[in-house]
Amino acid sequence: MSKKPAAAPKAAAPVKPHKSNASNKKATEANRKPGVPSFPPVDWGEPLIGVGSVSTLAGLEILQSPAACPADIVEVRVDLLLAKGVTVDAIADALRARRHPALITPRIPSEGGKLTWEPGHREEATRALLPFADALDLELAEIEASPSIRAVYEEALSKGKALILSAHAIARPASKATWKHWTQAFPTHAATVYKIAGLVKSRQDLLNLALPLVTRPDLPWAVMGMGEGAARMRMALTALGSKLIYGYLDEPAVASQPSLVSLLQQFAD
Repeated sequence: MSKKPAAAPKAAAPVKPHKSNASNKKATEANRKPGVPSFPPVDWGEPLIGVGSVSTLAGLEILQSPAACPADIVEVRVDLLLAKGVTVDAIADALRARRHPALITPRIPSEGGKLTWEPGHREEATRALLPFADALDLELAEIEASPSIRAVYEEALSKGKALILSAHAIARPASKATWKHWTQAFPTHAATVYKIAGLVKSRQDLLNLALPLVTRPDLPWAVMGMGEGAARMRMALTALGSKLIYGYLDEPAVASQPSLVSLLQQFAD
């Protein structure tokens, strides 16, 4: 990534649950299946990592075109693809032939997903795709409330996959109680990155998003604002140390999502 903002200062003592960058890089290389062309693994120690989301069948082809992909890692929105009629087998085929690091995200409706999962379907689909992915995004609320999703989370950790543990406030800005729970609960779970995406309607909402970056700079946070001015908010939060910057590669996953190309262009200007 070019012209990245400076990383937030880091505390001397790392938090135990957080996986080391070296182990994540080693795991990414080790988990590749025979016959998959090699590609550089994601360096999760970088101060800023570009995540490009794909949610269409045509978008999956980007996984095989590394030269044309501006992202450090491609997020495959499994829920959006299945909702559009793309099969798990088709997604697996695209991941198997990938020439670029891939993150799979089987999002639930309450946190921005577009598919109403049948009982057991989410777990089955995730397990089918996990061997061909480099990283997995699961919700904090789900690993706390659902034993079956917790089992998937633990399986991914045992296989050395990078874990994005996420929380979202989609319909309304997160309350004080929600923020308190998030900031207390995240560090108790092992993850590569702790991600929070929240709707911003006021200055205080934006300050709440920035607060973890300032109060716990020793943790690997990725925070992003949603709603009007999303692109400007994402740029500002990366300057404070947010590790991941998300944008779409084929079409927006949500109405306010900017393209990754436009975000990276702002860094280049």
